[in-house]
Amino acid sequence: MQEKWFCENCQTVFEESGRRCPQCGSRRIREVREDDLAYFCDKDALWAAVLEDVFRQNGVDFYAKNLMGAAMTMRAGLAGELRRFYVRFDQWPLAKALYMELFSAESGDGQEE
Repeated sequence: MQEKWFCENCQTVFEESGRRCPQCGSRRIREVREDDLAYFCDKDALWAAVLEDVFRQNGVDFYAKNLMGAAMTMRAGLAGELRRFYVRFDQWPLAKALYMELFSAESGDGQEE
């Protein structure tokens, strides 16, 4: 099994052991730790609420934040808001299984590895 790396800038987990993060290009990378909050996915407001509820019910330690901010959300409307999810790395298998159970039938919405 390949080692997993963690970008301290964008919180992405990846397998390539290059000198830069493949997502943001940062050089601030290190081996991932079990307690790292790592980027998991982005979801619109409706599905984000569902995913938050499922994660809470199943004891997944996560953090979610709005991407647009309050002023832009007021202007564009809640339907346009996206929430970014971060999950503790040691809980990724559970979070991914729950995610796949919720969204695998949803056309065009598969989580990238």
